[in-house]
Amino acid sequence: RLMRLPHRQLGVFVMMAAMGNTIFIGLAMCIELFGDIATPYVMLFYLVSSCFTQLIGIPLVRWSGEAGGFSMQMVWKFLRAPTVVSVFLSLLLVGLDIHLPSLVMSYAKYINNTVTPLALLLTGCIIHEIGLRSLRLTPTLGVMMVFRFVISPALGAALCALLGIGGLVRSVYVVELAMPVVTQTVVAAAEYGADEEFAAQGAALSTLACFVVIPVLMLIL
Repeated sequence: RLMRLPHRQLGVFVMMAAMGNTIFIGLAMCIELFGDIATPYVMLFYLVSSCFTQLIGIPLVRWSGEAGGFSMQMVWKFLRAPTVVSVFLSLLLVGLDIHLPSLVMSYAKYINNTVTPLALLLTGCIIHEIGLRSLRLTPTLGVMMVFRFVISPALGAALCALLGIGGLVRSVYVVELAMPVVTQTVVAAAEYGADEEFAAQGAALSTLACFVVIPVLMLIL
């Protein structure tokens, strides 16, 4: 309300400012920065982040569009998502101390190695669809970027300090909190009649900015 955003942009703005691309770009980034040892922490972060995205972010975008608000179908869709199911299964295997055959683990490692190139392909597709000439850093998107790359990781670092969390766990969580806009924002805006162009510009600009912000963040950490 303070920014006097149109109704079709309100939910989109909140989702862009609060929720980042945890798994597709975040996992690739954390593996490159910290190695495979960061994967369990990323997956735990993803599980919580995905809950917020599906149960709060998507309904807000839907409310901004033409399809209403929250529905129980969203919960069922979230629980059936392959990534969510795989995280729960992985946690179960770890909890039961079950070790999968080496062939399965090798296959999983090969799939994991494709995350980084796929993330770069996705980034390129988003930027190509928007077009570099169409990218404009408006005051609204500037505020969103401040939330995404300054306020969010700063709050995460403060919370980690308050809870006595340090080392690799803190670094992974702070980096994850500084990820670009989650691409589901663009998909949801298009599906529910919210401002798709606004969401796409936010996703593209934040993705480009991420490659500058993360090296600076690593120097601070």
